[in-house]
Amino acid sequence: MTHIRKYSVFLVCAVLAACSGDGAGEKDSEDVANVTTAEARVLPLALGPQFAGTVESNHRARLATKVMGWVEEMPFNEGAAVKAGDILVKLRNNDIVARHAQAEATLAKARAHLDNAATNLKRIASLHARKAATDKELDDIRTAHAASTAGATAAEGMKREAEEMLAYATIRAPFDGVITGKSVQVGDLAAPGRTLLQIEDLTDLKVVAKVPESSVKSMTAGMPAQVSFATKNGGNDRTLATSLDRVVPAGDPRSRQFDVHLFLNNNGDEIKPGMFARVSVAGAESLTLQVPRLALFRRGQLQGLFVVDTLASRAWLRWVTTGLQDGGMVEILAGLSPGETVVVRSETKLSDGQAVRTMQ
Repeated sequence: MTHIRKYSVFLVCAVLAACSGDGAGEKDSEDVANVTTAEARVLPLALGPQFAGTVESNHRARLATKVMGWVEEMPFNEGAAVKAGDILVKLRNNDIVARHAQAEATLAKARAHLDNAATNLKRIASLHARKAATDKELDDIRTAHAASTAGATAAEGMKREAEEMLAYATIRAPFDGVITGKSVQVGDLAAPGRTLLQIEDLTDLKVVAKVPESSVKSMTAGMPAQVSFATKNGGNDRTLATSLDRVVPAGDPRSRQFDVHLFLNNNGDEIKPGMFARVSVAGAESLTLQVPRLALFRRGQLQGLFVVDTLASRAWLRWVTTGLQDGGMVEILAGLSPGETVVVRSETKLSDGQAVRTMQ
């Protein structure tokens, strides 16, 4: 019996030792991420007011017609890229074609009369020179020739008018661009002056910002500025350096805001008309808390970074509010204190509270 008790105690101790050994092994095998860090520092930043803006195309056309007719063809839909001269809308134009044929016939008749009058004028003038025709006969034929000339000119004008009306029945692209809106479909009745579709050039863009009257007074064309956009896939904001193109001198009397236009160099296809932009205009230097842009990441509408607890060697997730960007540094408005250490680069994907090792 004594041997059994001793054996039981030995088993319990062995199990406890094994459990203790497993726990130590798990602790020793915890993943440690190698990271590069930087200190959040207060640095000078050329601050200026920020305004909400909208991306617009410098070349946008709302196409309409001057004639009434049923829409017969619309070969392109929204989003389609078109070339200058491509047919975008064709209206049923049988009546215009008939008027054009009538104008051509009238012109041919007028030209025949003119040719005949010219021949008669030449003949009577020759007879008049030989005293074989009276002055009245010469005057009459000259009048008839002048009337025929006027009739031919009027007929040519009627033909040009008919050709112009015929051209209005076919709407062509005025420049290379993309169809961004359609107001009618095949079978609809197009009315004079009614917009049929909209075309925009997506390679030549600008940003139009609404600026209150208190700020617009100090703005002039050529002033440096920054424009920021939210990028796809939840990345950091894309910031472009630009300058003011022009300041519209007349504002909205209801909102007391003025339109300010900024140049936009769109080298890719990420920026599109209608996108929201944050515009900041250069001003006086001010000291602000800043971190490297590489330290920030975006998840949905939030921006965050990892703050390193240097004593515990762990990285903790922190959501922050950002401001202006100056080169590779970004202003932090809330969520971080000066002197805190942030992760700039990690060899592996970090999780909240993960153990880290700082690389030199």
